[in-house]
Amino acid sequence: MRFPPFSALRRVISDLPAQFFWIRRRPESGIVRLNQKRIYTVPSRSGWMLLLVLLILFITSTNYNLNLGFILTFTIAGIAFVSVFQGFSNLVNLELEPVAAENTFAEDASNIRLKIRNPGKRARYAIWIGWKHAPEQKQAYDIAPESEIIIQLPLMTTQRGRCQVPIITLHTWFPLGLLRAWSYWYPDMQAIVYPKPEQTAPHIPLSGEGEDETAGNAGGGEFSGIRPYRQGDSLKQLAWKQIARLDPDGSNELLTKEYTQRGGGETVLDLQHLLHQLPLEQALSRVTAWILQLEQRHTDYGLHTGDLRIPASSGQEHARRCLEILALYGERS
Repeated sequence: MRFPPFSALRRVISDLPAQFFWIRRRPESGIVRLNQKRIYTVPSRSGWMLLLVLLILFITSTNYNLNLGFILTFTIAGIAFVSVFQGFSNLVNLELEPVAAENTFAEDASNIRLKIRNPGKRARYAIWIGWKHAPEQKQAYDIAPESEIIIQLPLMTTQRGRCQVPIITLHTWFPLGLLRAWSYWYPDMQAIVYPKPEQTAPHIPLSGEGEDETAGNAGGGEFSGIRPYRQGDSLKQLAWKQIARLDPDGSNELLTKEYTQRGGGETVLDLQHLLHQLPLEQALSRVTAWILQLEQRHTDYGLHTGDLRIPASSGQEHARRCLEILALYGERS
């Protein structure tokens, strides 16, 4: 019969509180205080080795009746016993408070800001804080007496929508590294993840409503050149004369006319029109890329997503509102 290795057994023991108490709990809102019921302790690898050494010293001192051996054994055991309380008190009564979750684009990192407050009159040393699912990303912090710190944890995102902040762990090996004291925190925080912008988005339909009667000249825009066809381009913008001149034995590549908008025009990004041509996620990514381009040009734009119509405007607040609508598109209320 094979027994699991020591490291695997220690990992299972350390994860028991999370499996039985924390994962099934709902996110906690407001300020959370680490009381004695929330802190768990287990010997580290060095701690287990010290227990083995103490056991050998005690047996040897008993067999040979060594008084100095007994003194050494109980002195070391007393120091280890005191370190248990020191490690526990390094976490107890800490106050944890969520600050902000930064909105970001899919597949980018969202910066999660947290406040850790030490209300006591003794300093806290070497407290490792990080995500439970990514223990290698933890960082150590010292907190002075009666003070607070703001920490920032990067959280990688994968898809658009609401991203719930996962479980956070706080642990310490202070003071001697013989014991690991840890606790879990599940803050009630969410970040809004915008759709990932399309890398090669086609020309913005300046006509405002997509492929309508004015799409052929881009809403009164001025002709600026010819470029290769991209998926989602209006058929009325195809450069038929240039396409006809292509070698019939060649690649038969389609070409599209490109226009620039005159001053005073208004751009309306119509998501519903794009959904007739592209899958949902690709359409959302394209509109996201267009919003970023228009913001760089300081051009007013509106957004239509079916029942919702955002009037034309510009600026960071307008962009944030439009991007949030795209991020939460299709979400059930």
